[in-house]
Amino acid sequence: MDLECRQETVNCWEAVGRRKVEREESGEMIVPDACPDVGEVLAVRPRLLLQRREAGEGRGEFAGLIKTTILYRPEGESGEAAMEVTLPFSATVEEPAITSGCILWTEPWVLTADVHLLNSRKVLVKAIYRLDVTAYCPRTESFLSLAEDPAPWGIRQQEGTVQAFLPVSIQEKAFTYQDTLTLPAGQPDPEEVLSLEARCLCKEARVVGDKLLFKGEAVLDLLCRDGAGVCFPVRFQLPYSQVMEGEADGDICQVSILLSDISCVQDTEDPRSFRIDLSMTAQGTVRRTLEIPVLSDLYSTTYELEAEREAVSVQTLTDRGEAQESTRILLPWPGEQPEGASCQDIQVRLVRPTLRREGEDLYLDQEVAVSALCVGETEAFGLEKTETISHRLPAGEGELCLWSAELTRDPSTQTMPEGLEVTVPLTFRWLRLEKGTCPVIRRVTLGEKRQVGEDTPSLIIRAVRGEQTLWDIAKANGAAQEDIMAASGLTDPELYSGQMLLIPRSAR
Repeated sequence: MDLECRQETVNCWEAVGRRKVEREESGEMIVPDACPDVGEVLAVRPRLLLQRREAGEGRGEFAGLIKTTILYRPEGESGEAAMEVTLPFSATVEEPAITSGCILWTEPWVLTADVHLLNSRKVLVKAIYRLDVTAYCPRTESFLSLAEDPAPWGIRQQEGTVQAFLPVSIQEKAFTYQDTLTLPAGQPDPEEVLSLEARCLCKEARVVGDKLLFKGEAVLDLLCRDGAGVCFPVRFQLPYSQVMEGEADGDICQVSILLSDISCVQDTEDPRSFRIDLSMTAQGTVRRTLEIPVLSDLYSTTYELEAEREAVSVQTLTDRGEAQESTRILLPWPGEQPEGASCQDIQVRLVRPTLRREGEDLYLDQEVAVSALCVGETEAFGLEKTETISHRLPAGEGELCLWSAELTRDPSTQTMPEGLEVTVPLTFRWLRLEKGTCPVIRRVTLGEKRQVGEDTPSLIIRAVRGEQTLWDIAKANGAAQEDIMAASGLTDPELYSGQMLLIPRSAR
């Protein structure tokens, strides 16, 4: 028969699959009638809008838009013009463990975006994007704890602890932001908005009760042109504060914001006012270390029993932290240094994260793409370059690392004889995890009552060997620890090698 034991139930989430999907989208686009002919492409500014994520049986479906702003010099003219093109995309992730109940934590990246001029009224746009997908499924795990009624069966038992660092809550929430914003005093009146860039930052996330509270800001950078043809940047910082309902008891929170749509419409009557509409989705993860009480060992003084054991995989948190890394990236001039060259607008885009190991160290590599729109005394021109910013972490063999990088401060620029020097500051955040196994008892079966023969000695003597404990000796002889201590005249259960113990028959 099975011994009845209490059950310790753990509700958590399990990462059942991690996949990276890389795709290329391309299309030929006609220059809109309202835009002048294209003479030379100066800068390409892509952004990915992830509008659909859906988990099904064995697969995940994704769809959205890659919107690309093309800054160019009109044919036969000076100054800058802009047009926006849209490439729809869809992708499928195949993973047998995905079910309809999964949440697909997604990190989207535009790796490259190129524009080829076919003629003055037609361009070919190519964009390569990547989706890093982690599929989380809800999971309930039960562990045997102490026996419900040990006395009738002569049960002696020990309770242990399984320590595991787990995601206890995975949630997502769609929310919007709408407002009418006005340019601050001192800015010229904008005649046209050439480009719009958006970054969504989460600056704080914490658990209060059973709710996950998070707040941050959406940063909108506009490149405008006034009536004299002079370009100037405009920044709006839009604060938000949101709450995710549900069970979220934990101490390490991570919230990532996905942009699914953005609109910026200039007021026709007041050119200094803009109607802003943002659609975003927050992905929230709450993790904590659980101390799970389990039945670690047992035996019976009166019955035969069998314990089925299993080694369960666990992860423990070994380190968490953040660090700042800054890199100077030189964007060479297209020839000799232009007279009066200055930077009008700059974009830094995070494009490809990579984790690599060298010896005993982990390297967090974040690739960044820098695009600058510059102007000299005679004409505008574009500069671009891609480089990698790294952070080194010492790590043990087999350790895992969950990490992210974020542009939390603005890049700075300096004009040099060789080119435009851009200083890019990144904040790296990480969790280091160690994988291991922990033995647990899954089932206990009671057998026949143990028989003591008439010729069994009433008292036996045993010497302690090595690092044997009182529990080890009592279990090996089917004895109660307190009976051995009483027979041996012990007041302290601590033993030493070579110590002699008396084990009475009544205790066996």
